[in-house]
Amino acid sequence: MRSVLVHLRDASPPDVTALLQRVYPLQLGPPWIAGTREAPVLYIERYADLHEYEPEHLAALVSRLGRAPSVSVVANVSGRVDGTAEVRAFVRTLLGAFDGVADDTLSERFWTLDEMEHVEEGRGFFDYRRQADG
Repeated sequence: MRSVLVHLRDASPPDVTALLQRVYPLQLGPPWIAGTREAPVLYIERYADLHEYEPEHLAALVSRLGRAPSVSVVANVSGRVDGTAEVRAFVRTLLGAFDGVADDTLSERFWTLDEMEHVEEGRGFFDYRRQADG
């Protein structure tokens, strides 16, 4: 399953939950669902497993944020669909409301909203097609 994580700085869990419930009302969550009941695209929930990161990747995250994230959220993409548009909308929603970074789990970097929107060279954010092509 393809996943995208968003790590937020100085966001409160109740504020993040309220935003997710407002933007993804199909199911009060967690998980929140993007798409339709018949064709879910994203399964969204809070993420508390930072220990799954390799130590150097976690250190890079803390360095990028200036501290450990106050809230992290994961969106798992259904294997039945592309999901790129929904992933980008999910990240725009969170990073448009809160300060933080996104991890597309394909690259060894963390992306700000501006970086996600303005890639100039190389792989773009959540560019799994190019990743698969090598």
